[in-house]
Formats: sequence, structure tokens, C-alpha cells
Amino acid sequence: MNKPIIGITMGDPAGIGPEVILKALAEASIRKSIAPLLIGEDFIFERVKKIVGFPFHFHPINKIEEAIFKEGQIDILNLGEMRENNFVVGKVSRVCGKAAIAYVKKAFFLAKNKRIGALVTAPINKEAVSLSNFPYPGHTEFLAALTKRKRVGMVLAAKELKVLLVTTHLALRDISAALTEEKILEKIKLGYHFLKDDLKLKNPRIGLCGLNPHNGEAGIFGDEEERVIKPAIAAARRAGINCIGPVPSDIIFYQATKQKKYDLVIAMYHDQGLIPLKTLYFEEAVNITIGLPIIRTSPDHGTAFDIAYQGKADSTSMKEAIRYAARLVSAKGNKRSPQAISV
Repeated sequence: MNKPIIGITMGDPAGIGPEVILKALAEASIRKSIAPLLIGEDFIFERVKKIVGFPFHFHPINKIEEAIFKEGQIDILNLGEMRENNFVVGKVSRVCGKAAIAYVKKAFFLAKNKRIGALVTAPINKEAVSLSNFPYPGHTEFLAALTKRKRVGMVLAAKELKVLLVTTHLALRDISAALTEEKILEKIKLGYHFLKDDLKLKNPRIGLCGLNPHNGEAGIFGDEEERVIKPAIAAARRAGINCIGPVPSDIIFYQATKQKKYDLVIAMYHDQGLIPLKTLYFEEAVNITIGLPIIRTSPDHGTAFDIAYQGKADSTSMKEAIRYAARLVSAKGNKRSPQAISV
């Protein structure tokens, strides 16, 4: 059976990334669908292996050509960014932030050069990476810069709900000024092509949130709906996209999950989309970066320093991120995974 090679980065070494990765790979259904390549440090995975009782051996390698992808054995691409005595579990540190970014960068170039079919990233800590002079607020912006892609998007997905954000890591006071007809239309098109080309939906239905309470009540509470959101929707419809809205945000998520009206909801800002999604699907939500020339998914949670290395972390979101990555590779007909192997 051909399995796509999925690169899985360790995330912040002081967080729960190594734990949720090993817990996910302990599940037979995950190993059946992919050939995993862990990217990080073998000594950290060995330490966490004892904590969670991971049943398989590790095969440390220094370059991907040394990987064997053998059942019962997990390949770990060592980058040598960390030493056993230079970090403290559960604590923010510059060295961990720097290492976490190095893992992502290595995995990105493996994906770009088609040595792996997709990239799954364990959580980084924004404070830790900022200490290492990392100039981006998160994975999405970093990967966009590496690919030189200006039009990328963040989709959060779980069961009946998929949410695409127009703005991501931005202060609330700056959101209104950041919303333009062009930016909203760009996100609509990105979402449409994700649904149609990547998920193979024949006639995707996209619902757009309004920004203000009750869609602004004809301008009483704000004019963004009339000024930028409705024109973007009109332009999308002219392009043949089945786009509905704006719909007040206190209604649209009920319509999406209970009435199944939309295949994708586009939210104007981070918390508008993520509060309902995490309320409904906190454990299984997946973060997908769209608009990149590579496939990238991640669990939709943070480093959880308070429970790191204690065996308490829930791996559901990591499992779903891996499954989503494999699904997207399959939907592409393995075109991005020429190194898929028979194991």
C-alpha cells in the first residue's frame, strides 16, 4: 500500500507537541494511512516516549535519504538544535523558540522539494519565537513569507464547521481599517478553491459573517457591511461563486452546523470565527493553511506548558491534523507526494 510521507514538526520542545505526536502515532489507523517523518530531536522524543508508554522504536537520521519507513519503527530527522540541559520543560525560552522555527523551516523545504507530501506542525509558542527575533506572528505568516505568497488563508475545520478568517492575528481596534473589498474577495476566492479543488466539492456554498451586531442595522452600528462586505460578495457572485451574506455572526454558525447551509463560513476576524468553533469542537479542530504551494495542517491548540511532559495532553486535534493532511494529499492524487512509498 502506498503511503504519503507526512513530515511532523515537534513544535516547541518545552510544550506538549512531542506528547501529542507520539499519542497520535500510537493509533493504528494513523500509521495505516501515512509514513511519518518526525522532525525535531530524538532525545526529547525518547524522554516523552517513557512518559506516554509509546510502544515503537525510533530510527534517528540526519537526512531524509536515511529514512526506512518501517512498520514498528518511527524515523526522526534530527536537527541538533537542542541539548538536554539548555531548556526547562513548561517554560518560555529563546532557545526553544529558535528550535521550533528551525523544524518548520526544514519541513517546509522538504515539502517544497517534494521530499514529503505534507507538513503537520505541532504548536509553537509566540512569546518564545519572538524572543528569537522571529518577525512573524505565527506559522501562517511565516510559511507565506517562505513561499512568497501574499494570498494565503487560515481555515479551521472540524466536523460540520469550516471557518476561514479574513484577518488573523490583529488587534480588535485595527480590524475595521484592515477590512477592504479586495481583501474579503481574495479570501472568498481562496476558500472557494480550497473547497472545490482540494476537497473536491462540486458546488461549494460559502457564508460570510457581518462585522457588526445585526449587520450594522442600516449603519446605526457601523457601515462595513454596506461599504466593503456586500460589494465583495457581489463580485464573488459575478465570478460564479455561491456566496451568501452578510449574515449576522450570532446566526450564521447555527445555520452552518445545525441547518447545514454552508460548506464554509468566512469570519471577519480571529475570535469571531474561533469562539464558536472551539466551543463546539475544542478537542478536534484542525488548522489548515490554504493558498500555499505545499500542504500544511496543524492541531488547533497551543503549547499548554502547564501540562507538558505529564502525559495529560489530548492528542485528538493532532490525529485530525494528520488525517486531514493525508486526505489533502490523496485529493491531489499524490501529485505533491512523489516520494510516497510502499510499506
